[in-house]
Order: sequence, then structure tokens, then C-alpha cells
Amino acid sequence: MESNGSRIAGIRRILFDSIILALCLVLFSYWFNPLLKSPLALFSSVAFYFIISCDLVIAFILGFSTSVFKHQRMNMLTMSVLRFLADLAVIQLFNYIFSKERTGLFSPQVLPLALAVTCFFAVFWRLLLFESLYFNSNYRIFCDPDSEKMIKKDLRNLFTGSFEYLLSVHILQKIAPGPYIYVVQDQSLSDEELQVLMQKKMHGFSILTITQFYEQVLRKIPIDLVNLKDLIFETGFELTSRMFLQRVKRVSDILLSFLLALVTWPVIFIFGWLHKFESPGPMFYSQNRTGKQGEIFKIYKLRSMRTDAEVNGAVWAQENDPRITKVGKFIRLTRIDELPQLLNVLKGDMSFIGPRPERPEFNVSLAEQIPFYDLRHSVRPGLTGWAQVRYPYGASVEDAKEKLQYDLYYIKNYSLLLDLEILVKTVQVVLFGKGR
Repeated sequence: MESNGSRIAGIRRILFDSIILALCLVLFSYWFNPLLKSPLALFSSVAFYFIISCDLVIAFILGFSTSVFKHQRMNMLTMSVLRFLADLAVIQLFNYIFSKERTGLFSPQVLPLALAVTCFFAVFWRLLLFESLYFNSNYRIFCDPDSEKMIKKDLRNLFTGSFEYLLSVHILQKIAPGPYIYVVQDQSLSDEELQVLMQKKMHGFSILTITQFYEQVLRKIPIDLVNLKDLIFETGFELTSRMFLQRVKRVSDILLSFLLALVTWPVIFIFGWLHKFESPGPMFYSQNRTGKQGEIFKIYKLRSMRTDAEVNGAVWAQENDPRITKVGKFIRLTRIDELPQLLNVLKGDMSFIGPRPERPEFNVSLAEQIPFYDLRHSVRPGLTGWAQVRYPYGASVEDAKEKLQYDLYYIKNYSLLLDLEILVKTVQVVLFGKGR
């Protein structure tokens, strides 16, 4: 059961997509039909309203009007694609009804193109704004005291709803239906408490264990709450076990890196020369990094520091690091210094997306202090990654631990759609100067 505010938010999502579809139909119909004197003529077309009505009905059937918490994130994006495929199938099925119309709405190009563009913007919009949709609906999170500190810390800068912590799960019996999430430590529940939770679940409430909450809502693996047995028997980790996925990812790495290298090589050399003027020395430099299965390879980067930056040995880069030059600071913020690594991707040392490769000098120490740290080496390291777009700059063991939780989420839940999301968010990082 849901509140009125949650239903209104769902209806807004439906209408937003339908408005985009209507605009695309008007634009492409006018474009492809020279006989159409004015785009406004489409608004008198029965076919036009039939298409929009079909889209609205299909959206409601698929459940777009329900709370975002009713669907996992990937399901929401998949449903966006299914929505417009269903639109195309239904409208083409009844196409003959409007075969006498001369508006151009049903010409071979218009309908598929309009639906494809609408689908792209709908998915892109959800990729960019899902967190705000997810957390800005006045959700109330209930949890037991043992989970309170962890959840409160991790949601501090993300959640805009209200927190209400339960001393006992029995209080759930007195709570009216609403857009709530119940987070519990499943090991500590009695049979009576389980019965109460089951009743709530049957009424459509979201019941999650704390580890499920972290993975489904915060989208990271809480390494302090899981053990090796949990990871062994969990589903996922298909990127490490399915050769087909590995081959698809490798082909997409080569194509994307080659195209990006063609476009960006002038940028690389322009900023490389600008940096040489400020700080004489080589334009590029290389470092040893740890790759897949622990193999060591040389990574290529544009130099952003002074040439004497590591005369005393390897040191983690810090925020506002005095070793970084003025030009170097800009190319690090915009990730331009990482572009030479496209060569590493083409060579096969790296993937376009994956955990960022760390220096071997640091890996030994981190593996001793952080559980499951070596699991990040089960896949190729990436030019960008889930941890890089989800976590701010950090250079400490605690930061490495936090980033590992996102890296493990990526390895466990890999999909091409997740790669697409990381690409979209990487563009945001570059455009808005949130690089590290």
C-alpha cells in the first residue's frame, strides 16, 4: 500500500515519458511528411491520441505508477525498454485502423524512431536522476538498533526522507501502511517477530536484511557484514564465470577505446604541451599497476605533478596535493590525464570500466588490512569504475575499504546496463569537475 505522494510521483514519471513521446511524434512526423503543413495538425489526429493512450495504459500495466522501492533499479530501467517495445508491438498490431490517415505518423520511419529516441531519453533520465527519485519521496526507514549507526552514517548525504528506529519489531503491528523500508538483522529475529514481518510483506511492504539493504539501496557490498561463505553461495559474479560476457565486454572495450582515442588525441597533446611549459619534463609517464589475477603492467598517464614528486618513494596523492601543478590540477579534475590509458585498454591490460588499478606497493598493505581486497583483481581494472563515480576522492586505508565495497558490487552485479550507467555518470564527473 502506498501514500498519495508516492502515487503522484509515479504518475509524474509516466507523464514525463509520454510528453517526450508526444514531442518526438510531432517532430518526426513533420520531418518525414512534406505534406504536413503544420505540426499542430497532428493534434487533430486520432492516431496521435491512440499512440499516447497505448503508452499510458502499458505504463500503468507495467507498474510505473507504483513506488520506486517496489522495483529494483535495474528492473526499472529494463521496464523502460519493455514499455516502448510493447508500445511498438501494440501500435503496429492496430496500425490498420488508421491506415487511411495521411499524417505520416505511421510511416516506416516515424514510429520506431520516435519510440527509440523516447526510450533513450527515458533510460538516460533514470540513470542520471534515479537516486533523487529513489530517496526524495519521504520514505521512512525502520531498523533495529544494531543497524542504526551503519545506516545513519551511510545515508547521511543521500537520504532526504525520515529516519525512525525501532526498539522492537513488534511496533510494526501498529504502523499504518506507507512508503516504508524495514531493515532487520535476520539472525536476531524470533518466530513471533518473523510472523509480524511476514504479515507486513504480504501487504506490500519492503522487508530487507541489512546486507540486502546495502546491496539493493546503497548498491555496495558491506564487507564488514558478510563472510566468505556468503559470497561463495551468493548468485552473481557472472563476469568472472561466463566467457560470453567477457568477450562482449572485450569487444565493446576495443570499439569504445578506439573511437574515443580518435576523438581525444588532440586534447591529450594540447594539454601535454601546456603542462610541459609550466613544468619542464616528459609529457607522459608510466607506473607499475596491479592488473587481472595480480599481474603487473605499466599504466600510461599524462604527467600532472612535478618531476620530483616521488623522489622519496611512492606516496598516495592527496586532495590539494602541493606536488600537482596548476595545469595538472585541471587535467586531473577533468580526467584528461587518464586518457593515455586508452592504449592500455586496447592492449588488453585494462578494461574501459572496472576497479581502478592500484600500485603494487600499496596493494600488499591493503590486502593485509582489508578483507576480500584481492577479489577486485578477478577482473581487468578499468579506466573508470563504479567506485570512482560513487565515492569522492580519498587516499587512505579507510577510503580504499569503502571503494572496495563498490568494486565488489560491480563485479557481483555486472551487466551492460550497469556499464552504461557508469559511462553516463563518468560524463557527469568530467563535465562538472568532480574528478579525482
